[in-house]
Amino acid sequence: MLTTGAEDIEVKRVTINDVAARAGVSRRTVTRALNDMDGISDETKRRVLEAGAQLGYRPSRFARSLVAREKTRTLGLMVSSFRNPYYTEIAGDLLDCAASGNWQVIMASSESADETTALRTYSRR
Repeated sequence: MLTTGAEDIEVKRVTINDVAARAGVSRRTVTRALNDMDGISDETKRRVLEAGAQLGYRPSRFARSLVAREKTRTLGLMVSSFRNPYYTEIAGDLLDCAASGNWQVIMASSESADETTALRTYSRR
């Protein structure tokens, strides 16, 4: 929600589903078109790219990393609790540094599980 002082405006980010609906194709086809993958016609690709441009679609950096053909630039941070101001400060600094280097950050708290179980869970993602 964006607050302008006079009124609250809900800003909705355009999603891959929105582009798919506008172009009349599946999400998978949108992914193929946006990532220049094989398996779709030039006409379909053109239609998807045009729909994305009309809607002002901007791909999520995180989502792009899932289909990237190269290594992802992702860091993980696990802390015992984000309620501790020390960890919150570290997380903020990490996010600032990561953004300047075009890295993604996945953060998790082991507050509700023992750390070994939490690490196993998140390392599979």
